[in-house]
Amino acid sequence: METSNYDKQKVLLLVGFLVAVIIIQGIVIFNIYNDNKKLKNATIIADNNDELVNSKLELNKKITKEINIENIRNYKATAEIIFREEWFYNNELLDNIKITRITVNGKGWEKNGDYRYTKELEPGEKDKIRITIELIEENKEYLNAIYKLSYKITYRDKSYNNDQNINYAKLTTGREINLLIRKISSKEFKEYENNTSVKRMVIINEYTNTDNMSEENNISEIGLPVYMSYNDGTVFWYTEAETIYFNNDSEYMFSNLKELKELEGFDIIDTSKVKNMSRMFYNSGIQDFRFLKYFNTSNVNEMKWMFAGIKTNNLDLSNFDTSKVEDMSGMFNGIEIDTLDLSSFDTSNVEDMSFMFDNIELNKLDLSSFDTSNVKDMHNMFFFSQIDDLNIQNFNTKNVTNMNGMFEGLKSKSLNISNFDTSNVTSMENMFSHSKIKKLDLKNFRTNKVTTMSYMFNGTDKLEYLDISSFDFSNLQKDNSYNSGFYNFINWTNPKIVIYVKNTSDKEMILKSSNELTTDNIKIK
Repeated sequence: METSNYDKQKVLLLVGFLVAVIIIQGIVIFNIYNDNKKLKNATIIADNNDELVNSKLELNKKITKEINIENIRNYKATAEIIFREEWFYNNELLDNIKITRITVNGKGWEKNGDYRYTKELEPGEKDKIRITIELIEENKEYLNAIYKLSYKITYRDKSYNNDQNINYAKLTTGREINLLIRKISSKEFKEYENNTSVKRMVIINEYTNTDNMSEENNISEIGLPVYMSYNDGTVFWYTEAETIYFNNDSEYMFSNLKELKELEGFDIIDTSKVKNMSRMFYNSGIQDFRFLKYFNTSNVNEMKWMFAGIKTNNLDLSNFDTSKVEDMSGMFNGIEIDTLDLSSFDTSNVEDMSFMFDNIELNKLDLSSFDTSNVKDMHNMFFFSQIDDLNIQNFNTKNVTNMNGMFEGLKSKSLNISNFDTSNVTSMENMFSHSKIKKLDLKNFRTNKVTTMSYMFNGTDKLEYLDISSFDFSNLQKDNSYNSGFYNFINWTNPKIVIYVKNTSDKEMILKSSNELTTDNIKIK
């Protein structure tokens, strides 16, 4: 039986309808996939609580975190948690962006606005709150930017003036203080702005009429308030506290305040609670560091990049207790100073000294007192340092694994490292490249674990004598590419150099790696 034209039309319409549905579904699925892909770029970062760092929000998903709170004092206080949400695109703060919802769950907490919660706590009372963060649908186009969520917990007691037990303040984090300094001293606040008009900082600890002071300018986390204000190049800290405790996380506190020259009134500070002083004075303009005599560093375990980029003639660190410090990477990177005495440093627990003296210029640097027995990373430690006389002959390098660029560009003409234990080193790339050393006796080096020596002696145009007769090249990356572990091992060097090697095979391998060396340059020992 023949199919009628009417039936054919019905079939065609049905097929067309099904095709259209499939196409529409495909478009929807594609869009949902794109939305999900786009939304996954939204990253939450917390300024002062590492529980939230690098958490990611995805479409129709939530992040839930818990925060523990305790009233550690002997009087009743109000705990207050304040959230701040900010979106940045190309380091520019985006205004009026609202694409998340924050929910706080906990018994007895009062919501005082979208970003503020409070609760009365008895002395010694502990509590726990649960924070839930979720994306909402508005303003999806901003989801490729960076979202920062920070929160600050403060404890307040309105009758503190009548309580004789309260005579101290504990500051908020160094990062928050640094950001507030920039905010109150700049008409247009930019988080990553490298300069401000702050030239002086003064602590005033006497009665002050705080009626006109804003709570947002209070940098105290616990105890008496410490209000901050700015006037004509000076940042004032006003407080009635007898002692100001720095936060255990004081990283970035004075970082990048390039015009800041003076700090006054710091005799009332107490740094005994600080664990992190990383980047504390990084690239600041401070020149007179006599206030450091008040620093108690007995609990500090991180000093990375602490003084990097400063210019000073006075840096007395003789009172520093560094017995708990584990990370000194970049600590004096790029510092401009006449002399640097570190003979009092206890480095027995330090594990990272990478970049520690990178780009420093000194006539003499004596590190013979350093205990480096626990150091694992020394890469770029003296990278392009202009040091004429460097004493590291007592270094214990038994645990070091990374010596990449350790002496790259070093100005010193002589270097005694005959005692180096390199048995655990895996990388020596650029270790001596472009240095001005004239003689290197490395016959005690053990290199059986080293996988890359690329550019190790490249550009050593002053090097006249090199003994590598103990070198074991067997574990180097073996390929013909740019990433070969032996790439440009000793190219562009002094044409008069004499190199001592172990055997004929090593001699031939070195000749192949260089455009300048001849068979007369290399001797078998």
